[in-house]
Amino acid sequence: MNDEEQDDQYDAEHGVVYVSFDRVSIAIDIEDFEDFYMDILSIREKLMSDPNVILGVYEENGVVRRQFLPKPDEDDKDFS
Repeated sequence: MNDEEQDDQYDAEHGVVYVSFDRVSIAIDIEDFEDFYMDILSIREKLMSDPNVILGVYEENGVVRRQFLPKPDEDDKDFS
């Protein structure tokens, strides 16, 4: 994938959806994208309802970010 394609999320010419995050890029045929998306939503719902997982919110370079984290132990002072 060249730099120009990296900025595009959908390559209509090749029928491919690109999902990029950090150093990971996934190319998905348009026909498979909806199943992939529904799987990701299902995983998110499970994480949101898991009592052992928290959703942390922080700011990085002026951008608000959200990140799933394992719920810390009650006596973990780093998360107080």
